[in-house]
Amino acid sequence: MGIKNVKIDWINHLVGLLGVLFGVLIAFWLNNWNESRKERDSVETALRNVKFEIEKNLGTMDSVLIINKRQRDMLEEYLEHIDEDMNAKLSKKRLNPLVEKYSDYLSADGAGVRINLELFQLSEVAWNTTHRTGILAAIHFELAFTLESAYDLQEKVNSFDNTLISELRTLSGKRESFQRIYRALDIEINLATQLKEREFPKALKAINDQLQR
Repeated sequence: MGIKNVKIDWINHLVGLLGVLFGVLIAFWLNNWNESRKERDSVETALRNVKFEIEKNLGTMDSVLIINKRQRDMLEEYLEHIDEDMNAKLSKKRLNPLVEKYSDYLSADGAGVRINLELFQLSEVAWNTTHRTGILAAIHFELAFTLESAYDLQEKVNSFDNTLISELRTLSGKRESFQRIYRALDIEINLATQLKEREFPKALKAINDQLQR
């Protein structure tokens, strides 16, 4: 019995192979597209949360700055007119205009001083979550840098909250003690003003630009 030649249908095999390869590529592309979409959704959610947090922080800063600036201005003027033991170097008559101007902080005789501060305590929950979840790595470098700069400055502002608390706990009846509060308050106000007027608006603009793309 002779051996028959078997004709292989190469075209059908090639078409079948291409079909399999095409199916694999489609599945791979769909998987990548799905992962990319999930990443974009995660980044967008993170940015919206950070935006909300910054806007909330901005909303609390005005009232705190108003109160703390008045406290700082009072200390700046008052400390010029007292000695190391908190005794007035001016006559009562000459001290009266200052007492009247800051009657909410100074006693009638100018000897008693009231410290009335507000703490910023700016939130950083959304930002820390962005860090912990690794989403920051998926954010465009310039935007990530802008946000890092804003929150680095915010951290400095919050650190002065702690400094002021510490100074208030150790407050004594000496001029130097009040000077330390004044210096910390002055630095905090300057940093907070820079944060409010420059860094936060820049961060919000960068976020909005990214979300609108």
